[in-house]
Amino acid sequence: MTDAHRKLPFHRIEAWQHGASIESIITDNFLPAAPTHFGFFRRSSLYDIGLQVGLGHEGDICPRTSPSHCFDMTVLDVSGQHTIRFRDCFCDDRERWKLLLKCQIFPATETDPKTGFTFHVLEHQQSSNLRGKTSLHEYYQTIIQLSGTAEEHARGSIPNIYDQFRHVVRQFRVLSMLMRAGRTDTDTPLAPGELCVQCPACPYPGVNLPENWDKDPLK
Repeated sequence: MTDAHRKLPFHRIEAWQHGASIESIITDNFLPAAPTHFGFFRRSSLYDIGLQVGLGHEGDICPRTSPSHCFDMTVLDVSGQHTIRFRDCFCDDRERWKLLLKCQIFPATETDPKTGFTFHVLEHQQSSNLRGKTSLHEYYQTIIQLSGTAEEHARGSIPNIYDQFRHVVRQFRVLSMLMRAGRTDTDTPLAPGELCVQCPACPYPGVNLPENWDKDPLK
């Protein structure tokens, strides 16, 4: 199970709970009415069964590391909020936040990141906001609704990373505008309107207007 999900760490899994293992939580009043063989599927997680995702090797484990080089991280995805156990890569001296970006995870900080957001959820949130006018708070609450079990929601044990989400969404949008404009050097000051997308329907002299257009009597 873990080997099959090293590159799919955001899948949701369920574990079968046999009746014998839950008889202790069934009151005596209901136990006689329970069937002889009963059970149910209970939501679990890949973290609970020991999944480790390696950085720098497309999900595989770095051969220069040991289980002691693992760290836990809270990651928000369109499928919900997950706790993922990552293992560092010591093949080169790249920092951890760079390795996370290569895995399509945007860390909330560059220094010892413990929270991250997948590129998928950042792009999905932007589309949801532009098309559906969904506020960031409502979008986050929708993702949280998909996360955890009923017991976890009742206990309030799901970490709240909304503040980090707000900051990362703004950073991601600015970086997306810079990439769209072909800017790789962020040290150079921006020219006025450099990040704007020109409207193809608007008239631009020398682009979509004929020469001497201003002298045309029918203009």
